[in-house]
Amino acid sequence: MKFKKGMFFLFATTFLASTSMLAISCSKQKEVYLDINKISRLFLNRLTLSQIASIEKDQKIFYYFENNQKNPFDNVKIEFDEKANKQKMFLLKKNQW
Repeated sequence: MKFKKGMFFLFATTFLASTSMLAISCSKQKEVYLDINKISRLFLNRLTLSQIASIEKDQKIFYYFENNQKNPFDNVKIEFDEKANKQKMFLLKKNQW
C-alpha cells in the first residue's frame, strides 16, 4: 500500500511539473524570425556567432513582425557573457538591444 501511494505521489508531481513547464513555454511569443528565403538553418548551424553576425549586417537575415509587417533589425552586436562563459548575439530593434 505504501508503494502505491509513493508511486502515485511521484507520478502526480512529475505530471504537474511537466504541465507547468509546457504552459510556460507556450505562453512565450517568438520575436525573432529567420528569413529562410535568404539562408537555411542547416547552414547557420555550421557557422560561428561572429560569422552569423557578419551575415546579418550584410544581408539582414533576421526580422521581427510589427503591425503585421516584416521589419529587419537595425544592428547586431556580440558580447561575452562571463556568467555563462560564452558569447551572445544581440539584435537592435528601435534603440533597444
